[in-house]
Amino acid sequence: MHATRQCVATAVRKRAFHRSFRTAVTTDDLEQQLRVLLSVQEDEHQESESEAHGKPMSAGR
Repeated sequence: MHATRQCVATAVRKRAFHRSFRTAVTTDDLEQQLRVLLSVQEDEHQESESEAHGKPMSAGR
């Protein structure tokens, strides 16, 4: 599973979490939690891109 809105929505719709955990689970607030987590990841990604801007890439030798 990917940390995308589409994957989570599909998993919730298909009751994949229920099958995976083999018990009833509550997914009511999962979409809201994912929205918060993805916005934090996007913010961190933008910060790392701006920090690396203009710096040469290492050849890794």
